[in-house]
Amino acid sequence: MKLFRYVAALLVAGSGIQAQTVNLTEAKLIDSSYHIVLTMEMANGKIIINQAGQQKQFDRGASARHEYLERVLEEKAGMASGSVRHYREASANIVDGKQQIHIGLDKSKTLHVAQRFKDNVLVYNPKEPMTREEMEVTEHFDSLAVPGLAPGKEVKVGEKWQVAKSATQALCYLDGLVSGEIAATLDSVVGDLARVKLLGNVVGIDKGSQVKLLVEGHYLFDSKKSRIVELVWKQSDQREQGPVSPAMSADVTIVLKRTPIAIPEELDNNRLRGALTQAITDLVAREGKLQFHYGRDWHVVSQREGLVVLRLLDSGDFVAQCSITTLSGIDPAKLSLQQFETAMSNSLGWEQTGVINAPVTEKSKAGYVVHRVSAQGKLSGNPAVQSFYLVVDDAGNHRVVTFSMSPNHVSKIGNRDAALVDSIRFLPSKIVGN
Repeated sequence: MKLFRYVAALLVAGSGIQAQTVNLTEAKLIDSSYHIVLTMEMANGKIIINQAGQQKQFDRGASARHEYLERVLEEKAGMASGSVRHYREASANIVDGKQQIHIGLDKSKTLHVAQRFKDNVLVYNPKEPMTREEMEVTEHFDSLAVPGLAPGKEVKVGEKWQVAKSATQALCYLDGLVSGEIAATLDSVVGDLARVKLLGNVVGIDKGSQVKLLVEGHYLFDSKKSRIVELVWKQSDQREQGPVSPAMSADVTIVLKRTPIAIPEELDNNRLRGALTQAITDLVAREGKLQFHYGRDWHVVSQREGLVVLRLLDSGDFVAQCSITTLSGIDPAKLSLQQFETAMSNSLGWEQTGVINAPVTEKSKAGYVVHRVSAQGKLSGNPAVQSFYLVVDDAGNHRVVTFSMSPNHVSKIGNRDAALVDSIRFLPSKIVGN
């Protein structure tokens, strides 16, 4: 009889544990602050590229560490939508085959703004344009979206729910969500900490290529602080080749520690006053003496001495290609508009059938001479429109900037070609050497 009562008591106690509930609702986000430590490890990475009709594969590995203070300034739909960050560290190590690359954020560039824009987070320096490497090292796991993992309600142990699609898309870093969902399950509650498991399959689009992800992991929710304080996120990644990126597969593990803190001195109102007056989202690039700015919808796909190639994406669609190069065997300072037009009409692989509008010579904002010719024809046998620009300064420094696109994409490029050309500057040698 005593044994029966003991077993019955255990069953009652067990049923009480199963019925235990916790409110998984993040507190107000605006003006909340955090100390974020974020690490990433990539394993089993494979890059597949096509060269001269042959498929080649090489290994890719990567690791990264970010530590920053973050103060939330805006929130929307259960997630932070804008913040300011003070970076203490932002660095990544990438191994592509035998090539090792290290990128990091300059210690003088600590203050950044993170703003949700078109379903993704845009990080920029409010004082000056960022380089492509600085952009890449700050395009890390989206800490603004972490609150979206919480269901915002009372949940009992063992209960399941679906993570909001907006949070799924943001945390998977996708431009668009095609299908799939991440299931969350309240696994256990120990003291103030609730442990939630995550598992799901997701299909989406990133930079014009399809991405398939298997996501699993867990997070810890501190019910006393009403915050997610730790997240382990693992994803098996399969990416198809896109217009600006090769096919890739990899296993990625991300660990995020998110400690709530008071507003830090580095991000208090005194420090921010007057510091957030500009949204400088364009990137800056240098190649030799050349410097130019470009919007983030342009993607650098190749850069070497004397040549830069960019591709323009609009809502994931490949719109145009831009190549920046030099003339050989010709003195650009003595090249007339008519001679430039003739030279461009004879470009390799280009069969010109007509000129669009009249060729013109004008001055850029920097005072450089700019010859411009727009023509239609066939590029490598396909119908195309090309705009050719020759930019020359008083010292004879020059670049030929060529924009190539299919005829039905002419309206999509808008004035983005002219804006890139107008941003070109030729730097003094002493600046180039710095």
